[in-house]
Amino acid sequence: MNRRLTPFLWALNALLLAALALLWFGPGAGQRTQWVAPQPLPPNLDAASATFLSVNPAAASNDRTLLERPLFAIDRRPATAKPVAAAPEAPPPPPPDLLDKTQLRGIVRGPALNGVLAEVDGKPRFIRSGESLGDWTLRGIREREATFGKGAERRVVPLPLATASAASAAAPAGGPPPQRPAPAKRDSR
Repeated sequence: MNRRLTPFLWALNALLLAALALLWFGPGAGQRTQWVAPQPLPPNLDAASATFLSVNPAAASNDRTLLERPLFAIDRRPATAKPVAAAPEAPPPPPPDLLDKTQLRGIVRGPALNGVLAEVDGKPRFIRSGESLGDWTLRGIREREATFGKGAERRVVPLPLATASAASAAAPAGGPPPQRPAPAKRDSR
């Protein structure tokens, strides 16, 4: 295929070379090859005055500081700060009461250990009798409630009753254990 294409490419190159020689040396070639300087134009000073910046009247009425102290001026200095009367600070909010975020989960009463199992702010915790929870101290434990105290103030946190749905969720997955049948009575006659 290359041998059939080669003579065609030689002919195309010769044709392009002849067209280029005609443009260089043909009629009117002198006009195309000589550079002629353009005619000088008089300066237009109106265009130069348009490049100067002028003050925007809308901005001038809004911000006097920028006009009095231009941004890129050599003698620009920081503005003198005027003392501003400080607003009285609001007292900080009181710390959150941990007892409001506490739920009893169980009560432990024994000869050596008394306390409650509680969920405090979403985290499990064991609180012994006399131990503190924030500002509150565990003062007493009854059957289904714990009494916390802070100074003369007392609060009672009840142990919630288990519901039927919670009891069924706590049951093993296989269901209740199978019951054995009662042994048959023998008749001894």
